[in-house]
Amino acid sequence: MSKLKLNGKPFNLKPASPTETKLLHFLSRAPVDEIYTIPELSKKTGCARCSIERCEALAEFTTLLGPRRYWGNPKAIAELRRQAGA
Repeated sequence: MSKLKLNGKPFNLKPASPTETKLLHFLSRAPVDEIYTIPELSKKTGCARCSIERCEALAEFTTLLGPRRYWGNPKAIAELRRQAGA
């Protein structure tokens, strides 16, 4: 079964977890010229690293480059992907 989309983005009926809500709030207000690794994001938000790693609903706020995952404002992630040629 294919995943449903709403405005081109994956649609999920289950409510966001408290971690996802906290990350969404932080990352949507993050500077557009700043990116974070999971340990940095964990320190800034108070969310456990393993909880951050399981947040699949926030794909527009993250990208994987080589062995590292980076998080940030969607504009910062788009710029990072552009610079990396991803």
